[in-house]
Amino acid sequence: MIRIFNKLKASRFPLLPMLHPPTLWQSIINADPYRIRGLWILGSNPLLNQTDPKSVEKALDLVEFVVVSDFFFTPTAQRADLVLPFSMWLDQDDVVNTMKQWCILPRQKVVQVGEARDDREAMLDLIQSLGFNKAFPWKNHRQFVDWMLEDSGLSFEQFCEKGILTAKMRYRKHEISGFKTQSGKLELYSELLEEMGVSPLPVYREPDISPIARPDLAKQYPYSLTTRRIRSFYHS
Repeated sequence: MIRIFNKLKASRFPLLPMLHPPTLWQSIINADPYRIRGLWILGSNPLLNQTDPKSVEKALDLVEFVVVSDFFFTPTAQRADLVLPFSMWLDQDDVVNTMKQWCILPRQKVVQVGEARDDREAMLDLIQSLGFNKAFPWKNHRQFVDWMLEDSGLSFEQFCEKGILTAKMRYRKHEISGFKTQSGKLELYSELLEEMGVSPLPVYREPDISPIARPDLAKQYPYSLTTRRIRSFYHS
């Protein structure tokens, strides 16, 4: 998938395969630029994890056919016309980089739970039935995985035996291509941030609720909890 995204982003008209959710819901409600008649929601629960749930609810009511693939029977899934059971990572054969960038690892399926399927298998079935064979020539997910490994000369089975594929490590890349900053240099003072009206140097801001900002609360609640909160994994 990374190779596909890199090709898309490197094209003359780069494509980012994402959208702005509030715009989507308003587009459905207003039929602008046209009425969206079907949605396939994969592993998401927009009724709870997106802003303005009333608009989300109204939009879902207007969509003629809604399919939800998920691990759980969420409030969004309860409103769907069709619910497909998702397979989890233990149910999938896959090529995984897990954000390591310098290597890829094989993920081998170890269990089959009920009728749960890899969502990409379901996508390929739909694509085949719609006749998009030229753009998506793979008949199943295993063929797709083998295609991802094509440049390595390995099949998925051979990749599993090998266990890991690593890229050639390059050190001191900045001496050749510079840093990914506006000046190409290591920047302690960001002129780009300054142009955006943001402080070009790091500035400490005391949180709204902390022992210093709210000593009155600290007397009653003396402990501070610090966690890394990733928005997309909350509220659902």
